[in-house]
Order: sequence, then C-alpha cells, then structure tokens
Amino acid sequence: MPDAELSVSTRPAFLTAVTRVDSIGLAEAAVATGAVDMPVKLPARVVTAPDARTETMRTSAGGTVTVVVSAGQQAAVVSATGMRPLPSAQTYQLWVIGPDGARSAGLLSGTGRAGPVLASGVVPGDRIGITVEPTGGTSGPTTTPVIAVPV
Repeated sequence: MPDAELSVSTRPAFLTAVTRVDSIGLAEAAVATGAVDMPVKLPARVVTAPDARTETMRTSAGGTVTVVVSAGQQAAVVSATGMRPLPSAQTYQLWVIGPDGARSAGLLSGTGRAGPVLASGVVPGDRIGITVEPTGGTSGPTTTPVIAVPV
C-alpha cells in the first residue's frame, strides 16, 4: 500500500488480536481499536469515510471487482478477485476515466487477484476501468476495459 501511512502503537492486545487480515482490514482494525496514531492515510480514510459507497461488479475477464469510493476523499479503493490469470507479458492496469480521458491509477497483479489499490483524484462522473496491458503498463488504455465502474 504505497499511499498508506500507519503510525501504529505497540499495544499488545491489538497486536495479538490481529492474526491475518488484508491491508484494508488491518487499517480498519487499527482505527477501530485506537491503535493508530493519526494521521491515517488513504486507503483507510476512503473505506471508513462517512460517504463511502461500495460497488461490486463482474468483469468480462471473469471474477469481480469491488470499488469503494468516497467523494469527500476524492478517491477510490479497488480490489479484484477471480479474474483470468494473464501471461507474464501482460498485466491488468487500473484507470480513472473522466471527461478529459483516462489516466493510470496503477497496475494490478496479473494473477487474477489484486488490491487493494488506491485511485486518487476521483470525482463524481468518473469511471474506474481496468484494461489488459503489456507488463509495465502504458500511458493510455490500448484495449477495451474488462470493466468500467461508474463512481
């Protein structure tokens, strides 16, 4: 989680209570137990925002994509599961698609399970899209999105 910044205290109860959670779950658990000294950075702020909205959709590559978006945070947290694994020469790339075109929000694993990935600068009317691109990604989408979730 490159944009996450958690300043966690060493409270033994918290450390022993958390055995295995994904990075969003860890952030949520840290916030809920008070084990995090603020500031908690995105994506924890996105998924815990009062205006957070979750959308899960099937993709044309199989599997599902879940997007948690917060207009107040101008960001979305994206995770995918069950998508078709890609050959090593390809990867899934995440895009924020707006009226002025698409901009990359990062690369997802080509294994079919990915995330959570933070997409920042998301505003109402944008779409979160995922395309299949060459390994390393591209500056703009070169294939039809396997999914485009309106935000």
